[in-house]
Amino acid sequence: MEKGRISRKLEAIQKEIDQRNIGDFRIIKYEYNEELTLAGSFDFSYYHDIEIFFKNVSFIACPGSEFKANRIRLANEAEEEMLYKISHAYQEGVTICLEDTYFGHKFYLSVSDLEYQVQTVYYYKRDQLKPNERIADWVK
Repeated sequence: MEKGRISRKLEAIQKEIDQRNIGDFRIIKYEYNEELTLAGSFDFSYYHDIEIFFKNVSFIACPGSEFKANRIRLANEAEEEMLYKISHAYQEGVTICLEDTYFGHKFYLSVSDLEYQVQTVYYYKRDQLKPNERIADWVK
């Protein structure tokens, strides 16, 4: 996967994050070394607005629960060098940084590719869904 293409996808995701005031993320699905799905929301009590699908994940350094991040970008050279010191696996693919610019926290994923979907996913039953809305699979 070309870094430039991933960078353009990250810029598009960042625009969605800014428009929707998304600041909270959580892993909602992980298939070992295949795909990790990250959901982003302004309010996880009721819904999430974006799902990011990371492909061929070779390195993860982020909480397994909810965490704050308001910026998504490629890791810079200094960050890659720091990660190299703690793990050699991260080099497989492109390293993405999820950053909380308010408190300086940074989380990392190394992947071969990514896709995303902007869609409001409700955590409760709701009638008359609009386009780009759905109920979470686990809601009964």
